[in-house]
Parts: sequence; structure tokens; C-alpha cells
Amino acid sequence: MSNKKKSFWANWTKAHDIETEEEILLDHNYDGIQELDNVLPPWWVTGFIITVIISIFYYVKIFSGDYRQEDELKAEIAEFQAYKKANPELFKENYDLPALTDAAAIAAGKEIYITNCAACHLADGGGLVGPNLTDNMWKNGGGMKNVFTVISDGVPNTAMRSWKSGGGALTADQRQKVASFVLSLQGTTPANPKAAEGSIVWPK
Repeated sequence: MSNKKKSFWANWTKAHDIETEEEILLDHNYDGIQELDNVLPPWWVTGFIITVIISIFYYVKIFSGDYRQEDELKAEIAEFQAYKKANPELFKENYDLPALTDAAAIAAGKEIYITNCAACHLADGGGLVGPNLTDNMWKNGGGMKNVFTVISDGVPNTAMRSWKSGGGALTADQRQKVASFVLSLQGTTPANPKAAEGSIVWPK
């Protein structure tokens, strides 16, 4: 190492060579271990001072009202809402999805149905808390659009929740598959069918 580099390193670390440690050796003795009176390295002190300066800057900015995360969040939410209002077509969910008929989609819809819907409608669709899904009577309208809407938005003042939001929410693709599976139950014979409900007749 060149003399310049040695000099720079010595000034930046204030480290003592082993040969000069006796100059900073203290009288303290702990089971034969003696303490050196080393100073904090200048690089560490400089970093600490910079950190303090930055913290003061942030403290002033935050508590002076120039910058607050809460205000920034509100501004971003307002910006998003304005953009959403100006571009409604980008955020409108399509409720006119077609009913799926392929075996894979129906099987996937059945799996989601068993997990999330069978507790109220029974696994075979016969109905329990929720209505019978196998007869031709519909409380909220039959057909793919109506079934998809009920699954998506839920039914106020009933146990039927919205499945497009909240905990365990289903994607539009999952809701489409569930709705398709529900339609496939039409005309089947459940073990203990619940009495028909509703006034809208939809052909089997």
C-alpha cells in the first residue's frame, strides 16, 4: 500500500498499529483482558452526522405539513377516483359473460361451488339456507347474466354475500365457472330438494 493510501486510511479510521497500542492501553483489566482507548472512526462519525441531518430534514418536512404520507395517500386515491370516473369503461365489470359448457370449466366451477356454496345450497344444489338450484323457479332471475350477477353482487338482507369482494373473493373467471356449474344443475334430482321459491319461471 502506498504512503498516500496508508495516510488516508489512518486518517479515515484512526486505527492504531499494533506497535503503538501501548499508547492507548487503559489500566482496566478484566481477567487479563485490557481495554484500548480507541476513538470512534471518522467514517462512522461522518455517517452518523449525515443520518442526523437527514432525520432533522424529514422531521421538519413531516411536522411542518409539507409532506405527510396520509396526505399523499389521499391525493393518490383522489387521482385514481378521478381517472376511474373519466374512464368508466375500463372499470366496468362485464356481466354478460357466456355460460361455459365444456367439461373442464364445469368441473372447475363445481370445485369452487363445493368449497364456497355447498354450505348453503348443498353439494347437489338441493338447497338448505339458500334456495334450491335444480328446479325451474328463480328468486332473482334465471339465465347466465342473472346468476352471475347474484354471485358477484350478492343479495341484500340475505345470507348471499358478494363474491367479487371481501375475504375469499372470486375472480370474474371463477364466478363465470360457478355460474355455469349452477346452470348445469337445472333438471337434476337432488337427494332432499328444498321447496321451490320465487315467482320467475325459467325453463329447464
